[in-house]
Order: sequence, then C-alpha cells, then structure tokens
Amino acid sequence: MRQRFCASFWLLLFSMLAMSACTEQINFPAPTITSVSPTSIAAGSPQSYLTIKGVNLIQQSQPGYSLTPGGSATPLAINQYIGTNELIATLPANLLQNPNTLYINITTPQPGGGTFPPQNQAPPPGTIVTSSPYLE
Repeated sequence: MRQRFCASFWLLLFSMLAMSACTEQINFPAPTITSVSPTSIAAGSPQSYLTIKGVNLIQQSQPGYSLTPGGSATPLAINQYIGTNELIATLPANLLQNPNTLYINITTPQPGGGTFPPQNQAPPPGTIVTSSPYLE
C-alpha cells in the first residue's frame, strides 16, 4: 500500500509540474500594412472590397479606418482571411457615398500585437483610400 501511495504521489507531482510548464503565453506578432487595393474608389459606389496586404496578419487581426490621419479606428468587417500576408475587408456603401479619405489601419490583439500605423502617427501613403466624384 505504501509503495502504491508513493508512486501515485510522484506521478501527481510530475503531472502538476509538467502542466505548469505548458502555460507559456503566446504573443501575437505586431502587424504591418504594406499596401491596400484599390486606393481610389468613385464616390457613390456600392459596397466594395479592400485587399489589405501586409506582414504578420492573423485571423484575429482587425482592419479599420479613420477619417483623420492617426485618428481612432472604426472597425471594418473582414470578408476573407487569406493568410499572414493578406486579408480582404468590406468597405460599406455609406463610407463611399461622398468624397472622403479613409486612413486604413490594422490591429492585432494582445498579448503582443499592436496597431499599424500607431495612433497619432502619420499613415504611410499605401494605406490611404480616397473616394472622389471623378476618377482619372
């Protein structure tokens, strides 16, 4: 009986130690947008799709837009997650009804993660979408 208790004790202790070693936290990578397409859409267009290409995009990445450079983001719906370098977001028709400039960003959740471009930082040229009455 004593040997059985001793073996059970060591097995339980080993299991507890092994399980505590498995609680490592996974940090999501910080995302980067390299380009968006299209960059110009005719004002008054119906709902459109925006292809966002970048680095470190994950299924939990959330595309968004702001109406001012470095402004606070409003989420866009993800239409399709292609992979770590591409996703497709939906631009609703109400955003495209009038001439406008949309500053596109992407946020990956914590832990790790982050937002690109960082808030209050000027957006790179490849992340701006305009809707204008006339396209050249």
